[in-house]
Amino acid sequence: MKTISSKCTVHSLLFASFYKYMINRYIQFLLIFNFCEFPFKSIKASENVLLNREVEVIHAPTLKFPTIPMYKATEGWAKIGFTITEDGNTTDFQIIDSYPLDIFAGAAIETLRDFKFSPKLKDGKPIAQRVNQVLEFKLPESVPVLGKKLLGLMVAVDVASKATGVLQNETLKLPDDVTILIKSIKTESSIKTHRESLRELDITIYPDENGRPFEGSVTNNTIGDVMSEVNVNEVIESVIYRAQYIYDNFSGYYNPVFKLRIAKNQPAEVIPTYVAKSKAIPYLSIDFVFTSKLKIESQGIVTNISNPMIDGEPINPVLARAMIDSFHFFSARKRFKSVNDDINFTVVFSLVQKYDI
Repeated sequence: MKTISSKCTVHSLLFASFYKYMINRYIQFLLIFNFCEFPFKSIKASENVLLNREVEVIHAPTLKFPTIPMYKATEGWAKIGFTITEDGNTTDFQIIDSYPLDIFAGAAIETLRDFKFSPKLKDGKPIAQRVNQVLEFKLPESVPVLGKKLLGLMVAVDVASKATGVLQNETLKLPDDVTILIKSIKTESSIKTHRESLRELDITIYPDENGRPFEGSVTNNTIGDVMSEVNVNEVIESVIYRAQYIYDNFSGYYNPVFKLRIAKNQPAEVIPTYVAKSKAIPYLSIDFVFTSKLKIESQGIVTNISNPMIDGEPINPVLARAMIDSFHFFSARKRFKSVNDDINFTVVFSLVQKYDI
């Protein structure tokens, strides 16, 4: 009996120890389970936040001060309405207000185009949202001095071979946010037009629904009286082609009126489709006057440029060549034959913000 009692006691002790162990493990399990509930609740709470989240900015580009207002020492602001799409991009811009009127709105919209957002979330789904934003344009402490209008902005670049010194390329560079338009052109020559023999062909160019030159019609034709070999349809096609080229390269501007003049004696003339007359030039612009003396050979090619100036100040010959190469000329005539001509050439350019056109 003692042995049996001893065994039972041992078994009881072992069972009690195991029971106590299991109780402790259960308590530990409860403690662990209760402790782990908080992170789960926290995650659920954060999920609720993500289900309904307001717009957040991911990328905000630097606000660039427009070139022309800077050089005119003009500050201001623009209030723009726009839509933040489901993918965080910006679209559907609307000018709500600005000061000075319409000067900074274009630059503000260009800046907002580059913004990137985390879109608004509703019930876990991204939705588009309409917002308004005011952008202020404050002048930097150091404002560039314009000097004689444009000389501080224009840079002529010539790419030449170091070995041969031969000019390989000529480029006229400007700040990225501006472009040049041709406001007017004037030529003066010692050769005078013989009025009695003057005949003209006037063509008016009409745009398509997008404003691009599309078709032309003759509004005046006295050339056919003396030059029946002139193919008017070919001239119209050529004028439209050139107007389209100018439209594409001069920010949508061209001259819708083309005049071809033929006389017994007449000076060299520039092809007039370069003048920006298809729509108004923005009022916020910088005008500058380019003058030079040109020698134009019988093929209409400019072979010499002398005394090139901008607003009365001499400029780099490379810059002058880059400007002159953008024009094409009709050759001079004497007794109906093409001859060389020396002309005084004057062009009024307008520097405008790309945003404004």
